Amino acid sequence: MTLSLKKRPKLLVGDYTVWAIFFTLCFISVIEVYSAGSYLTIKENSYFSPLFKQICYLGLAAITASVVQFIHFRYLSYLAIGGGVISIILLFFTLFGGQNINNGARWISIGGISFQPSELNKLCLIIYATAFTANAQKPDGTTRKISFLVLAPTFLSFGIIATQNLSTALMLVVSVFSILFIGNVPWRNFLKSLAYFSIGAVALLGAFWLYWGPNSTMTQRFTTWGSRLETRDERPQNPRDFVITDKNRQVTHAHIAFARSGVIGRGPGRSVQRDYLSAAYSDFIFAIIGEELGIFGCAFVLLLYMGLFIRTYYIAKQCTGRPPAFIVMGIGIILLIQALANMAVAVGLAPVTGQTLPLISKGGTSNLITGVYFGIILSISHYARTCNPTEEKKKLPTA
Repeated sequence: MTLSLKKRPKLLVGDYTVWAIFFTLCFISVIEVYSAGSYLTIKENSYFSPLFKQICYLGLAAITASVVQFIHFRYLSYLAIGGGVISIILLFFTLFGGQNINNGARWISIGGISFQPSELNKLCLIIYATAFTANAQKPDGTTRKISFLVLAPTFLSFGIIATQNLSTALMLVVSVFSILFIGNVPWRNFLKSLAYFSIGAVALLGAFWLYWGPNSTMTQRFTTWGSRLETRDERPQNPRDFVITDKNRQVTHAHIAFARSGVIGRGPGRSVQRDYLSAAYSDFIFAIIGEELGIFGCAFVLLLYMGLFIRTYYIAKQCTGRPPAFIVMGIGIILLIQALANMAVAVGLAPVTGQTLPLISKGGTSNLITGVYFGIILSISHYARTCNPTEEKKKLPTA
């Protein structure tokens, strides 16, 4: 039974189910990051420093969500355009002055604080694509114009991000085309856009190859991804002949973690493979969840993300206009895709991508942006309950 708006606490004006999922993910994060942070404990020479930092990150995400939930959706598209331009400039800057992490210049430092521009770009592009697609929609589908206006910034973002993090670039493209699909873009227009984008992406890779050369760091990132796809399923005929190398160390120990998990797991804080996984607290935290909480724990985490996606669909159905409905569905799509990508890597269904588990993996920028995602969902859920259809139609921004 839904509480009336008058009885709701002023700090929690959005959907209670979304808030419950948010805090549940934060609770799991605190436990698992602390458990999986043995590498960070040794590195920072402190038992509680990694935990304290993660609690601060999650607290900042909660504050961000609480603030963003009061921003009306009609301002989001304008903020997304401004933020998108800023993120493109920052992405260009990372190509030349970014901090190198795992051979990829993904970070920049502003006032001593490291920041990942690709996360901001992903947020802004999703909002822009959803709002623009919704505003251009007609009863018989969207106009031919919409595909180019959405495709152009998507291709620009893909081209820059792909030089630093190909998995994030591909995930962004999949999310945008998913938005075009649910936006009722005519099939012919949709397939043409997909074909144009594919041709442009291949041409871009060729340009990188010719400009930087086959032995440059830039082009080697793409060949590294290709080798991951080729070697992912390689197994010796005799399992006893399997050798753990630097290339397969992370994936192998993730598989061992799942093999030792069982139905209920080894229990919180009793992971063994965390000592062998350097990215146990981020990229492979789902493997630690599997080892400690078992199949039930993994299924519960998966259901949380699926439940969030279903809830965004329910909120979208409540909206009386297309823009808020499309925005909330777009956010639900990208959060679900990122979560599934992280899980697929941990269980061996996909090559290593470097994608974190939203709101569970340790991280500053990723958790902050995820807080913005949740804040937007909460804002639209509140707006869908309180605004009448006539007022909404008058406030819709036009493309």
